[in-house]
Amino acid sequence: MVTGDAERRDADVAVVGAGISGLHAARLLTAGGLDVVVLEGRDRIGGRTVSAPIGAGRQVELGGQFVAARYQRLTELLRELEIDTFPTYDDGENLLDFGDRRRTYSGAVPPLPLLALAGMGLAEWRLNRMARSVAPQAPWTARHAAQWDAQTFGGWLQQHGPRSGQARTLLNLLAGTVWGAEPEQLNLLQALAYAAAAGGLRQTAGVRGGMQERRIDGGPAQLCAALATTAGEIRLGTTVREIVHPRDRVDLRADGLIVRARHAIVAVPPALVSQIAFDPPLPVARDDALRRLPAGRVTKVVAVYPTPFWRDDGRSGQAVSDAGPAGATFDNSPPDGRPGVLLGFVTGRRATAFSALAAAERRQLVVAQFRRLFGAAADRPEQYLEHDWAADPFARGCYFGLAGPGMVSAVGDLLEQPLGRLHWAGAETTVASYGGMDGAVLAGDRVAAEVIASP
Repeated sequence: MVTGDAERRDADVAVVGAGISGLHAARLLTAGGLDVVVLEGRDRIGGRTVSAPIGAGRQVELGGQFVAARYQRLTELLRELEIDTFPTYDDGENLLDFGDRRRTYSGAVPPLPLLALAGMGLAEWRLNRMARSVAPQAPWTARHAAQWDAQTFGGWLQQHGPRSGQARTLLNLLAGTVWGAEPEQLNLLQALAYAAAAGGLRQTAGVRGGMQERRIDGGPAQLCAALATTAGEIRLGTTVREIVHPRDRVDLRADGLIVRARHAIVAVPPALVSQIAFDPPLPVARDDALRRLPAGRVTKVVAVYPTPFWRDDGRSGQAVSDAGPAGATFDNSPPDGRPGVLLGFVTGRRATAFSALAAAERRQLVVAQFRRLFGAAADRPEQYLEHDWAADPFARGCYFGLAGPGMVSAVGDLLEQPLGRLHWAGAETTVASYGGMDGAVLAGDRVAAEVIASP
């Protein structure tokens, strides 16, 4: 609660949220000669990216981490800041783990029975054909946008997907890994737009040429730290409770602090925007859109070993599994392969059930799954780490806001449009690169230019 003796701070621009988008916008505005203050509720910067130390100066990513092949603007920024990237480990055989049967395979085609493989291929062909008609920067303009926007991905699979149970399971696991949700929770038009931006359905979960192609040396924490050095004043542990925005200014009210600014940028996930009181209230359409973009449910689990022993066995560390908490795994080791790190994604309904367990039981289940997938050497990790993004009070889910039926067309580009002296950033406000780190950077570019051009 803001009291009468609260500290008062005047600024040209106040930014709510010290994630990639907010920090990048603050950096550009500070470079433009404006006095900028960034308000962050967490006790750290980084937003939906976070790294944890694992010893010897190494970090492991527990949030957003992958640099997609098509993330051109993010790649440009990393180059500008002299931050290197390296390829996600992709050598060796992958693993398909269905029930009691585990099969290895090379390349992108899983070893399904012939009829299941044919059904999977037909579904992928149909979805890619639909995706090619969707413009990622404006999916609501597609010829069949209204029809697809009214459906879920799961509903489409029921009508047009493969009859094979194994092929359906694989598509369900794909939805969880890529979007953090079950197929029936996923807007079909949003899924098609994402696939179009990735270059195809397979690329959404792919490594080489796909959305998981590269990683940042030192993790995204290094990017955020570099942005923060020239992002103006950053106040951590400062949760904005209320934003008062008459025509001539914006007052941001936090516990013990009031910032009066000429402009404000809100750069937090939709679920958190709806927790801020606005005076006057937000227009009904924007408020409704924010409340109907809940994030997916994702817990990232990590096991650290002295070496990536699976590589010695000719394995890539990549697995797709329906027989444990993690639906997909990756080799998440540092560039030199020391130490070895296995990463698992626990998503959707699995994540809900997983989070209800005691910490010791969660660890036991993950380690048991890694042992079954990669052998006895996985049984004794040196460290085990996890992050439940749905339980994070400053995220309320991951990876990004998922549109309900009809919401893609209803929202359009609404979330990026300024409201008087209120401006909006964050990965969800950039349609063409929606939800990713690239989208966060693009939103920072746009909103900084917008503020600089404003009176």
